[in-house]
Amino acid sequence: MTEEKSLTLKKPVKVGEQVIDQLTLKELTLAETGKVNKQADTFDKLALMISFSAGIPLLAAQQLCMSDAQAAGDIITSFLPDSPQTGDSSPQT
Repeated sequence: MTEEKSLTLKKPVKVGEQVIDQLTLKELTLAETGKVNKQADTFDKLALMISFSAGIPLLAAQQLCMSDAQAAGDIITSFLPDSPQTGDSSPQT
C-alpha cells in the first residue's frame, strides 16, 4: 500500500483546460529518483520530483508558486527514510 499525502495549493495552476488546485503526492520510485538526480538545476529537480510524485505534467509543476513547490517538496522528502548513522559504532556510555 502506497502512502499518499494531499496538498491544497495556495495558487492553483492551469494547464490547458485543467485547473490543478490540489496535489496528491506519493513516494518516488528509485527509477524516478534517478531521473530527478540527473537534472543539473535545483528548480528543475524540484519540478520533476513534483511531476512524478503528483502525476501531473511537468509544465504544471513548473508553474507552481515557490511556496507551493516548497511545501510539495517537503512532503515528498518526508517519505524518505532517515539517513543511516555514520561514524563511531562504539557503544555510548
